[in-house]
Amino acid sequence: MPFTCKASSEQYAHCFLFATLCFLVANAGFGTLDVSLCTILAAGLSPQLLIISAGVFAFAGVFAWYKQLHVVQPTTSDLEQDLSRPLPWLVRVIGAVLDVLPWTIWNILDAEELLEKGAKDAGLPALYPPSVRESVEVLCASLRKENVTFHWIGRLNMHDTIVSGLSHLLQVEEAHRQNPALSEIQLKDPLVVVGIPRSGTTVMHNLLSKASDCMFLPLWEHVYPAPPRSGRDNRRMWFRIQFVFWKWVANNFGMDSVHYLEPDLPDECTFSLRLAGVSHLFWSMAPVYDYLEWLHHSTGWKTSYLIYRKKLQMMQALHPQKRLVLKCPSHAFNLPTLTDVIPEAHLIFTHRSPQVLAASEASLIARLQATSVKGLDWKKTVRHNARKNMAYSENMVKFAMSAPASKIFHVPYWRLVTQPEKLVGDIHRAFDLPFSAEHARALSAYLTQNSQGSKGKHNYSVKMLEQAGLTEHQVQSGFKRYATYFANYLETKPPPKPEEMHGAPLSTEPALLSKPEEKDAVLDVIVIGGGLSGLACAQRLLSEQPDASVLVLEAAGRVGGRAQTVVTPKLSCRCDVGGAYVGPTQDRILRVARNLGVETYKVYTKGRVMFNSPEAGGVKAGTTDVPPVGVFGLLDFNALLVTLERMALEIDTSHPYLHPNAAELDAVSVKEWVDTHSRSPAVRTMFARVLEPILCKSAEQVSMLYFLWYARSGDSLKRLMDVTNGAQERKLAGGSQQIAERMASAIGGVGGMVLLQSPVSAIHQRSNPDGVSVTCCDGRKHFAKRVVLAVPPNLYSNIKFTPELPASKLEIAQRFSMGRVVKTVLFYKRAWWRDLGLNGQIFDVAGPGVFFLD
Repeated sequence: MPFTCKASSEQYAHCFLFATLCFLVANAGFGTLDVSLCTILAAGLSPQLLIISAGVFAFAGVFAWYKQLHVVQPTTSDLEQDLSRPLPWLVRVIGAVLDVLPWTIWNILDAEELLEKGAKDAGLPALYPPSVRESVEVLCASLRKENVTFHWIGRLNMHDTIVSGLSHLLQVEEAHRQNPALSEIQLKDPLVVVGIPRSGTTVMHNLLSKASDCMFLPLWEHVYPAPPRSGRDNRRMWFRIQFVFWKWVANNFGMDSVHYLEPDLPDECTFSLRLAGVSHLFWSMAPVYDYLEWLHHSTGWKTSYLIYRKKLQMMQALHPQKRLVLKCPSHAFNLPTLTDVIPEAHLIFTHRSPQVLAASEASLIARLQATSVKGLDWKKTVRHNARKNMAYSENMVKFAMSAPASKIFHVPYWRLVTQPEKLVGDIHRAFDLPFSAEHARALSAYLTQNSQGSKGKHNYSVKMLEQAGLTEHQVQSGFKRYATYFANYLETKPPPKPEEMHGAPLSTEPALLSKPEEKDAVLDVIVIGGGLSGLACAQRLLSEQPDASVLVLEAAGRVGGRAQTVVTPKLSCRCDVGGAYVGPTQDRILRVARNLGVETYKVYTKGRVMFNSPEAGGVKAGTTDVPPVGVFGLLDFNALLVTLERMALEIDTSHPYLHPNAAELDAVSVKEWVDTHSRSPAVRTMFARVLEPILCKSAEQVSMLYFLWYARSGDSLKRLMDVTNGAQERKLAGGSQQIAERMASAIGGVGGMVLLQSPVSAIHQRSNPDGVSVTCCDGRKHFAKRVVLAVPPNLYSNIKFTPELPASKLEIAQRFSMGRVVKTVLFYKRAWWRDLGLNGQIFDVAGPGVFFLD
């Protein structure tokens, strides 16, 4: 039957008025009242005219929508001005129509209804873990309490985000129930990017994901992680439709220039963590203040991460040869849980100035919430968000202080901007992962297509924080531990390269030293000794107590103690004359080096080792595992090594004196024990000499108890002796003393004090509450509540203590003896020994030099 339309002139006029008003709303940006008028006028039209008008209106609307979808509103540094922009006209018209309809189809305030809907969509029983029910109830209660008013797109997105998360949780659990083998799958070397939001996590994630041997979760798969149990998989298509609506609104607030998103690009795991209802994603969608506070104390994170691992195992099962590249800033809040549930993870920490981070994310989080919520109190949102990021920073510091150095690779923001290709290669090498030429080419192409600012410029300033009620002092105080601990990763430009430092005179004092305290001022702590232990103590104190007053007194004209680097006058080369080598298991010093931006490089080991032993037949070539001592000598050497390793395993490093044979072992020297248990003269001589550079003492001066404790502390005797995978595996680029210099600089940069050429002559513990007075040799006095003595015990006798130290303590301190060795550094124009197939290592049993390294 043909469609006919009969209408009176009044109805046509009504129709014309309706279309005209829609046009005005579209082009003049009229407010909600005018949009509501459209709805009223539409109600007065006959069905036929309404269909015709709606058709014309829809065509014009889709055309305008398409045009606006690709127009990004520029951002300004005035956040309030940006957020006051009216929503796209069609959004307002649709919203006005939907406002007269009941919202039961997208109810987001009833937790039980959401849980039932999630189970219904999954086609599975609602068997949720208890923590999941709790999290959804807390979220709904927070929405009710804050009386959050959503735009229709925001309400649709929030409803679908909750329900789809619950639905996919049940599907992931069901998949593992159907196939228990999934839970046994190990994740293949996943790289996980973590950092405070706006520190470069997205850029880092995109760079790493360009490798052909890796896989990542695109945005659409984060949102819909589990494929349907049957039928066609329409997850990507359905998400793209939703995404168009969201982006339509988001671009009104300049979102592309702030944080560019696309369905098929890699994105963060905040979406995947939402499956258990425990995720900061919901905070980015709505100002749920109570829910945000609950997240910081929730016990539901463990459940969330266990589901997260199950999802990753499903991905790994589909692509067993590929490794995952993941990213989530909110991992910073749960690093112990993350590494407990995903122990295979290699962590990459991105770092940027806290003030910049706070201002940039103030702009981002307010815009994100504005895409969903009407009448946003953006100032309150920014304040709560800053506290969230401060919690992130605290947890990053706590984790970095205890985690093995090999677990984390730190990325300063300047490297992302200036050295992206080299940075990605360094990360792969640090974790012993392949970095192919194909990956390098893909990186180059990506960087060409996505230059900085290609998606628009994000304008923001610290003024936004001030407008929100956050003072500069509050921001600095909240991030102080982070700024202290990661100081060397927060630089805005690269430090000088080691080769550029050749010839530069070493500073006689650190670059950043605060002014001495006022006369007679009482400090919280004085640390005596500016070696690595004293500086580490001061840095730890300032990290845990940012407002503490800490002074370090160093007797020498430099910091570093037995870590000393000198510049040779003739060749202008930097070389270590003290401690120089680092290796596996020495996690603390490696972690400190990384945190301070000091790079390491491997000692050259390709080739044979030279041995010189008259008992073994003079100069011969061999390897460290097979010294040239003959067949019977090798058997003897191996038996000796195995026996010592077994004995070392019996030692408790915390209480070595509790060993049942402690007194007996302490009464015999290493040389006596080796002479008794070895039958080969060559092995006896070689073994005793090899131990000298390790212990910095002759084997006659060290007891077996101490030696076994020392070997056990270094993991094993073989680890202490070896270069490859041993204690001599690496050196510090630019010298070891720079660690102390940078630590001192960091201490001075956060209000601590380091005074050089300040040898202490007396420590007086006073009877009044002011604690302790410390007198230097030049007569200067300093006062503190506490004193930490970080000097070798044999130097105690140089200080006058009041009251005096116990006689027994002084006696044992005087008997402490420091290691004594002579180090000689030789320079050659070229490494000629490498041409002969030698690696430069020499064990000389007969000569004055014992151990040589290239």
